[in-house]
Amino acid sequence: MRINPLLFQFVGAYRRYKTLQRFVQIFFMVLKFVLRLVLGRLFGWIMPKRLKSAILPGDGIWDMVRRLIEELGPTFIKFGQILSTRTEVPEAMRNELKKLQEAVPPFSYQEVNDIIEQELAAPIEELFISFDEEPVASASLAQVHRAWLREGEEGEGPVEVAVKVQRPNLGAIIAVDSVVLEIIARLVHRFLPRARILHFPHIVDSFTMALNREIDFVLEGRNADKLARLHKNDRYVKIPKIYWEYTTSRVVIEEFIHGVRINDFKQMDELGWDRWTIANNQMRAYFDQIFKHGFLHADPHPGNLYVQDEDVICFLDFGMIEYVDDDTLDKLTDLLIALAVDCDGLKVAQRLMDLHIGKPEEVDFEHLVLDLNAFEDRRFVEGEIAIGERGVGFILNELLVVIFGYGVHLPLPLTLIIKTLLYVEMLATELCPGFDIMDNVETHTRRRWRKKIYHRLDPTDLRHPKESGADIGDALIAAADYLKDLPKQVSSITSKIDRGELEFRTREVGKGHHSLSAFDIIILLLLMGLIIVVVIKF
Repeated sequence: MRINPLLFQFVGAYRRYKTLQRFVQIFFMVLKFVLRLVLGRLFGWIMPKRLKSAILPGDGIWDMVRRLIEELGPTFIKFGQILSTRTEVPEAMRNELKKLQEAVPPFSYQEVNDIIEQELAAPIEELFISFDEEPVASASLAQVHRAWLREGEEGEGPVEVAVKVQRPNLGAIIAVDSVVLEIIARLVHRFLPRARILHFPHIVDSFTMALNREIDFVLEGRNADKLARLHKNDRYVKIPKIYWEYTTSRVVIEEFIHGVRINDFKQMDELGWDRWTIANNQMRAYFDQIFKHGFLHADPHPGNLYVQDEDVICFLDFGMIEYVDDDTLDKLTDLLIALAVDCDGLKVAQRLMDLHIGKPEEVDFEHLVLDLNAFEDRRFVEGEIAIGERGVGFILNELLVVIFGYGVHLPLPLTLIIKTLLYVEMLATELCPGFDIMDNVETHTRRRWRKKIYHRLDPTDLRHPKESGADIGDALIAAADYLKDLPKQVSSITSKIDRGELEFRTREVGKGHHSLSAFDIIILLLLMGLIIVVVIKF
């Protein structure tokens, strides 16, 4: 069947009309905001108190900005949430935008009923034994209802489920708002030179891609299934089951999770749960996702993390997932080593340039190195992180603040990873004050570093001898750096022996086949030699 080209022209014209209409709507909303701000600032001192509070509601300009964003709708709310994670944004504004993370008013049960019937081709009464009309959670993109399915999968009887329903007309709203946001970003970048350092067009492009992934509930279900596979051998992690027979791009039905919110410390204490174990399991799960799997649950607020059976971490909401490729992970590991092992501002600057997504000439490299040396002196004492700042997320977040003024721009996914690390570290220290985060950091960065060297030291790859030779050279240089640090590690071990504090931790290994790499064998032999020396010494 041949489609009339006039239909495409009509669709294009209609979308341009809707975009223009939305642009005009936003323009007048922003104009109203500016007029109220100007009137309040110029004449507020002579206005009656009631009139002034009507013109300037809330607590200051950033509170008014947040209210404006809430009025603009779900796309701008999500964009505000992203801006709240950017160190380039003023701190007062970030603090206000963080309030956008809180719940928003739900849409009506009738709309929920209509969407479910449209998506699943059956009324709610046929699909569910019961369906709670009041949502258990409501957010900018969707809301969640508790229900009982009549039948699960493979002959299951009635099943308690969480039904996540997308807000009405969300796809159309986001399609138009994304165009408007792009126009605004390009105007800001062109006509406000001081704002160019924010790279708004890049932020908007990355945000639009992430948002379009987040509103595809089929993709969200696939993300949940993938995380479940990655954690299948981790007893301390729980991922809810997705019921695919009842899942579409606008509705996802999954196992209902009972448990204690990860920040409900009072209930944990009443149940007698070990908070150190909970903090440790949460950190292990996130570090595995980042450094081992490169597939990260990137929305770790307390509403998405629950605890079951004393120490099992339950993840919810899989719309915001970040993929981290091996190259970025290797560069991040190199950055951490330059920061915490080498403590060298020049090396840190070089590793940052490896991650920089802009042009090299945009960066004030010389002054960046000087400031990074000062940063190292402030944050590290003889190679050790200062007490009270023992967290890689904390250090990297502080680093973002330092480098921003010198024109260094990191990829948005990496920024989100740093913010995720910061949040889970803060949560871990709230769960268990004094929790040592660096144990997890060291374990995973060393594992990643060994993997990197193992892949470089592959003498069987004879297809590209020049490249193989260069890789082996790089690996030997990296190994030399590692061995250079060995005396410090030996000294640490002997000191622990002197104090009677040396501990050996073991873990159960599954029945599958496990092999040692050549690098592991070398390290094992070095440790055996060290033990022999210590025994002879004593």
